[in-house]
Amino acid sequence: MDIIIEVLNMVLAPFMTGFFGFLVAKYTYSRNIPLDKMEVAYNRIYYPLFRIISDKNANMDEVIRKSEIYFTKYDKYADISTKRSYLQLRDCKEVEKEALYQIFRENIYNRHSFLRRRLGYLEPNFLQQYKYFTSTAKFEIRIVIMSLILYFAVIICVVTINNFVIVYHIFLFVGVLLFVFILLDSAGYFISRLKKIIHYKLKRK
Repeated sequence: MDIIIEVLNMVLAPFMTGFFGFLVAKYTYSRNIPLDKMEVAYNRIYYPLFRIISDKNANMDEVIRKSEIYFTKYDKYADISTKRSYLQLRDCKEVEKEALYQIFRENIYNRHSFLRRRLGYLEPNFLQQYKYFTSTAKFEIRIVIMSLILYFAVIICVVTINNFVIVYHIFLFVGVLLFVFILLDSAGYFISRLKKIIHYKLKRK
């Protein structure tokens, strides 16, 4: 058990440090953007693209074609990650299109939601939003939350291993359980993605 705790601590510590560093950098960068520029980006890029990808009658090729107009005309207002995800989708091979399309959709949903909140538009709370997230976004959220809890469980185990045996065993059990859940959730997600890719390939034949 001591070996498991040591391994988890070695793996999770760098991950959590990098994750929190990313959040701080992202938050600082986001807070420094003037609201007038955000409003322009929202009105000219993200809201129109959100409307396009939300159209249930539009297929992927139609979404790519309609989106091209906004990237051509208002390129400078788009986030680098948005431009990159669109260019990868536009120039990809047919076999990669489904996966890259999901990445593009998630990027637009995330930036659209972020800009709406910063500009003062009404937004649903996190639990209400979670129901409408894509499967990939839901998976990422679950992994982050479980990893955070697992990290703190490992810390508590290290602190209590000699003096608080009952607390140590409780959090050791919680940590092992969470580790198993993370593995199962990850395996389930990747199997699901693999099935979708195989189904898409067979459908294209």
